[in-house]
Amino acid sequence: MFEDLRAAFREAVDNFNRELGKTRVVDGVDSHVRGMADEITQVRAGLKRLEADIESTKSKLTKERAAAATCRRREKLARKAPDPETAEIAAVHAQRHEERVVLLAKKLEVVEEELALGRAEARSMLEQLKEARSRRDSLAAAVGRTQARNTFSGSDDLFEDFDRFAASLDENAATSSAHVDFDPPPRPEPDIDARLAEMKRKMGKQG
Repeated sequence: MFEDLRAAFREAVDNFNRELGKTRVVDGVDSHVRGMADEITQVRAGLKRLEADIESTKSKLTKERAAAATCRRREKLARKAPDPETAEIAAVHAQRHEERVVLLAKKLEVVEEELALGRAEARSMLEQLKEARSRRDSLAAAVGRTQARNTFSGSDDLFEDFDRFAASLDENAATSSAHVDFDPPPRPEPDIDARLAEMKRKMGKQG
């Protein structure tokens, strides 16, 4: 997802570096610095989408695991009843839920890896942007371009926002390093078990 954004960012960096050797250094650099900032803004939006996808996948995974466990309990009780038909139906549903669990777990792993790579790339891009802005400001000061410096200083809020973004990346990295399995064992569902137990009791009386 980030390949095109990375390529665009690197092109902006290359253009920025080329502009440093030109006479109109301040005028030429501004657009490239802003281009770099635009790419980072898009990367951040992409990271947010990945984070939302991860949360959604985790929620689905938890539900599928719980559903699979419930179906297996139904199957077990039905076999004790005995009720082969109900047991077979429960087993089929359990298998379907278990297959979804496998697929969702694989998806979660892939998206988490993509998110980690995206965050690392974003940190690198932020560092390059910070350096580019510093060099741009230094050059503007060297050539006495006070007006240009003041114009570009209007983007201070944007860079403060990027600083907060960088801090959040570091915080997320620390949280990920201390990651604990998010999915606790599914809680038992006594209502379902009770219904199947009642079925077993009734069938026992009929026998």
